[in-house]
Amino acid sequence: MNDAITPREAGYAMPAEWAPHAGCWMIWPERPDNWRLGAKP
Repeated sequence: MNDAITPREAGYAMPAEWAPHAGCWMIWPERPDNWRLGAKP
């Protein structure tokens, strides 16, 4: 990992909700025990 550059300099960006883009990965920590049936359909 190179700490000498910023995420912006590395090419990372958060597009606006209305901006055209192929897709976004939205990830957050979760606890399976908080979801009914482990969040399965």
